[in-house]
Amino acid sequence: MEPARKRPIRPGFDLRHGQIEFHSSSAGLFVPDYTNDSSVARTVFSTVDGGATWQPRTLGDLPVKRIEIKPNVYVPIEAAIVGVKFFNDRDGVIETQSVTGCGTSGGQPTFCGYGPTYLYATSDGGRNWSAPRLTVAAPIDLVDAKDWIGTTMSGLVRTSDGGQTWQEVSVFGHAESFDFVDPLDGIAWSGYCVLHAVITYDGGMHWNELNLPYQQPPSLTCI
Repeated sequence: MEPARKRPIRPGFDLRHGQIEFHSSSAGLFVPDYTNDSSVARTVFSTVDGGATWQPRTLGDLPVKRIEIKPNVYVPIEAAIVGVKFFNDRDGVIETQSVTGCGTSGGQPTFCGYGPTYLYATSDGGRNWSAPRLTVAAPIDLVDAKDWIGTTMSGLVRTSDGGQTWQEVSVFGHAESFDFVDPLDGIAWSGYCVLHAVITYDGGMHWNELNLPYQQPPSLTCI
């Protein structure tokens, strides 16, 4: 018997590991693991027959400005797909974190920090994806296909059109995470040693301390 042939895998591209998201009994999306390969970081695979066949989908280029470290030499733009979420059988988003470089060491680009976060949206089950949309907030809670909520240094912001426009909602301290069950009702956590929980019923315009089984210490206080 002829030995099975291995499927070629590009460097940094692992088809045997990754995250998978099925949004119906037959349709789903697979995001392979990868490292240090910006071209592969934009490749996902979709299926409409329960995984019998998969089709590669390439996301649009991130609108990230290249950093020139010397004449005509640029730091490579890299990105990582950090999350996939479908709200129904058609609407979904992919969250991508960009990475920036700021120089070289031994002739190689050095890591400088994380850049902006971008979201790609689909309304046809993953067959086609929008151009990357910049998110102005982190962390961000994807409530549904259109309503997203997050924080900036100045306060709480939200969008009701899938990230095309953003509005300031209220002055609110930076939260570690959000959990909104709908555009109006949600909980936020902040704190250092012990989490501090607050709740809103009006989309984040007003917040009240959440009643927990223990007395909440002031934020950033260790006990």
